[in-house]
Amino acid sequence: MQLEQGLSNRTSFGITTAPTPVVSQVSRIKASEPPKYKGNKGSDVTFEQWLQKMGLWFHVQNITTDDDKVTLALMYLKGGTHNYVEEYIETAASGGSLGTWADFVN
Repeated sequence: MQLEQGLSNRTSFGITTAPTPVVSQVSRIKASEPPKYKGNKGSDVTFEQWLQKMGLWFHVQNITTDDDKVTLALMYLKGGTHNYVEEYIETAASGGSLGTWADFVN
């Protein structure tokens, strides 16, 4: 088998071509999911800490679009945040634009 491969790498002039390099795959960092944010009274983290953890998680997961960031953030808001996110959830469910991440966090 190696002889066949070696012969197939030769050109008509007897020059061998370089073998195809082996590229190792570097796996992405595996990060735990961010915490759920339940509002100021029900969460283990402050809103600012939650935003930082979400931002880091977005970076590690290569989540770059505003729409994806807002959609995923909605999934990590629970409890006392319902009134704030209700309009966003309805918009997402109907396929509407969720706006920018900056607008969402402000």
